[in-house]
Amino acid sequence: MSVQKDVDNYEDQINKLAKAVAFSVNIVHSGESDAAKDNMPFFVNKDKFKLNPDGTIESLGEDEIDASNIGVNSAILDNVMNIKAGAGDNPGENDGKRALAIAKLRNTLFKIQNINLSQIDRERFIEDLTGGLVENKDLGVYTLESNLNGMTIDNYFKDTVDTLGIQENEARRIIGNQEKLLSNFEERRTSISGVSMDEEMANLIQFQHAYGANAKIISTVDELLDVVVNGLKR
Repeated sequence: MSVQKDVDNYEDQINKLAKAVAFSVNIVHSGESDAAKDNMPFFVNKDKFKLNPDGTIESLGEDEIDASNIGVNSAILDNVMNIKAGAGDNPGENDGKRALAIAKLRNTLFKIQNINLSQIDRERFIEDLTGGLVENKDLGVYTLESNLNGMTIDNYFKDTVDTLGIQENEARRIIGNQEKLLSNFEERRTSISGVSMDEEMANLIQFQHAYGANAKIISTVDELLDVVVNGLKR
């Protein structure tokens, strides 16, 4: 039960990371805090996302994104010109300012550890877990401010992996100690109730020699009695 609880905890942490990546990139990519107004999200729930032939979105499924279903929008995979890389609202603009703003998210602090997996959307993500959606005057795009109580995406992932490594080393140490303890118990039990083949063979040889010696004594006594009885007759 303890191991399963740890596994579930790590799954939750990775799912929080996936949501943080999806929400932050989609927000900057679209400049929208409302997912319903985003007609070209970058990351989607690949199991839920549906795009109609006319380009409208039938089902976004962004709120249900986790590590098992996160994927890049199929419309972007089919045509990279749908990526909003420029400062303008139109896809295909190539000044790269919005792409640079997305790249800067790597150093932005988010309260990823406080994400509620069952109750989270873009607006709550912005309000509760970031420093707000503000306009970057230099780039001319809306981007996310850091939350001083948060951590970067890289550091969050690194902390998760480091914690897993520490737990693995601790588990290996406990297993080693338990194996030594079990071995000691086995040796003690064997010393009390076990059978040693070498010891039993030595006992058999000892009993064999004792039997042979007794037989020799009996044979000698028999000879002595024979001498006495027959001698008296004569």
